[in-house]
Amino acid sequence: MERLKSEGIASEMQAIAAEGGLDIRELLVSDILYERACEASSIVCLERGQYILKRERLLGWFCIVIGIIPLLLVLAVMVRNEIRIHS
Repeated sequence: MERLKSEGIASEMQAIAAEGGLDIRELLVSDILYERACEASSIVCLERGQYILKRERLLGWFCIVIGIIPLLLVLAVMVRNEIRIHS
């Protein structure tokens, strides 16, 4: 709704259902402003999608780093104590 307001598009939020704790709302705009509202909503969806993708990438790298840190610590201890692995 903030995006619509910043674009100068008058809108109204109306609750249409509340099931199992899920609140479903409908965003109402006038027919004249419908196309502009759709474009503004699409931009919001794209921005959110980009944010989620960026966050997921960062989380993926974080998980890789967290997985590598214990391995590096074990290797550092082995080198420090001159432990050799025989095969």
